[in-house]
Amino acid sequence: GEAFLMQDQLLRAVAERVSAAEIERMVGQTGSLKMAQDGVMLRFLGKDMPISAGPAQLARHSNAPVLPVATVAAEPAWRFRIDPPLVRVAGSSLEADAESMARATERLILERPQLWSWQQRRWRLYPLAGAGR
Repeated sequence: GEAFLMQDQLLRAVAERVSAAEIERMVGQTGSLKMAQDGVMLRFLGKDMPISAGPAQLARHSNAPVLPVATVAAEPAWRFRIDPPLVRVAGSSLEADAESMARATERLILERPQLWSWQQRRWRLYPLAGAGR
C-alpha cells in the first residue's frame, strides 16, 4: 500500500511536470539520442558496461532534479526512501551526469545489497573488470 501510493504520487508529479510529447521533443532535439539509447561505458559494481544516459539526458533537458530512491525494506512490505536531489555541476557533460547517477545507484545498492537484483540478461554478459574473458 504505502510503496504503491508513493510510486503513484511520484508518477503523477512527473506527469504534471513533463508530458510524453515534451519528453520525446527534448530527447529528439538533443542530437545524442543514440548515446541515450546505447549508453555510456562506465564501471558499475565492478563491471565495465554501458549505462543508459537517457535518464541523465532527460533531467538535463527538463531541468528536473534527480531524486535517488532507495529500497529500505522488503518485509513485511516494500519500503522506500527518497533522498535529496543529486547535485549537478553546471556545464557538466552528459557522460558526467550519467556517471553521477550510476555512482548514486551503486551507493544505494551497497547500502542494502540483499534488496537488489538485476533481472536483465545483459548483466551476465559483462565480466568483472580485470577478469579475463
